[in-house]
Amino acid sequence: MHQIIHAWSRHVVLLKWPATECPFISKEPKETVSRPSFMRLLLWVLLQAIRTLAVTKQWYGPNGTDFPRHVTVEVDANARSAIQGLNDSFPVDTRRIVDEPDSTVVDIENIVFDELPPSPSDEDVYKFMRLNAITPPQPPKQGDLVYFLHVSKSAGSFFCECGMKNGKNLGLDHFPNCHYLLQDRPLWGTFPFPLAQQDPHMGRTCSSDVAQFRQHGITLEGNENFLPHEGKLCPEFYSAIMLRSPIHRLVSHLVWILGDKVWGVTPDRIFAEYPILSDNFYVRSLRGGYGSYKRPFGALGHDDLQHAKHNLRQFKQVLIVDADLSKRVLYNFGWSCAGIPGKRSKFSAGTEGVLKFFKERWGEGLYQQLVHQNKLDMELFEEARKLQRASELSR
Repeated sequence: MHQIIHAWSRHVVLLKWPATECPFISKEPKETVSRPSFMRLLLWVLLQAIRTLAVTKQWYGPNGTDFPRHVTVEVDANARSAIQGLNDSFPVDTRRIVDEPDSTVVDIENIVFDELPPSPSDEDVYKFMRLNAITPPQPPKQGDLVYFLHVSKSAGSFFCECGMKNGKNLGLDHFPNCHYLLQDRPLWGTFPFPLAQQDPHMGRTCSSDVAQFRQHGITLEGNENFLPHEGKLCPEFYSAIMLRSPIHRLVSHLVWILGDKVWGVTPDRIFAEYPILSDNFYVRSLRGGYGSYKRPFGALGHDDLQHAKHNLRQFKQVLIVDADLSKRVLYNFGWSCAGIPGKRSKFSAGTEGVLKFFKERWGEGLYQQLVHQNKLDMELFEEARKLQRASELSR
């Protein structure tokens, strides 16, 4: 039950009722508690369970729209003036969420970022641009519908929060992960987001997606599972994606799921219990289609990687999660992310520290099993780094 509430609490803010304020708990010594007092306590526990379900349940509206029921806002005049001074063409959302923050939420400037290998050389990037006919991306225009492929544990919540601070999804209830539509919910193949029995995007088209956005006033939607339409991006949307080091992404995901229990895992256990998350999760997400996404562990190959690379190149913005992320979002989207909280590992040394612990505990041989199993993701990540650098060199 604790795990369920822990998972739910990452999507909604629970309205807490301290036990000391419970009107049904007798303050008499234990040995004098009467039977009626016990029955009142049992009734209170049942009411709290019902209340928790009511508060945390995702309320699905018509056409599968998912609107959480909580929002608290205040005006932030400084944010308005700062971003409007940079570019008046970007509307500014002056709302700021003042819900009780998660203990792992900090200012993004204080996050311990992943240690990355050296960036690709500019010579290699220019060659890459010539071979693939890479054209410089253009920033979104006012009124563009932003479709964000939110690969879990890749700073997607930060991107969504920043977009909503800067005018996206005005009038909608605040949802940090910005996947308002039922078909875009996470599918991790494990608790608390098991795989669906059928493709959640089945029967949908680009036209129906656009109509759904406009019907509900969605201007920024985060799809936190996989590319639908067999990997074909809809030209009606301004498509964006963010990627981080694949091994760091996986370790961060394990920390989110396991918490303090993460210290005892081994590669064999990770592969057995989390086959979707631990086997080239980026390629699964970008390959296109539910059949590819849910393939058995070890079934992805070179052909899947090539499809994922092709689909990645179709995005209008590809960003890498690193220390310059806020600056790149500002430059490429015109969004000021100042004051937007980012999430970090619950451990002080960050995901990088957990990864170093694994290397020491497992030894190089076992650690390389994790790397080798995700070699397709590693190659796709390098492709993403070249795409980001190509966009910078094209300006």
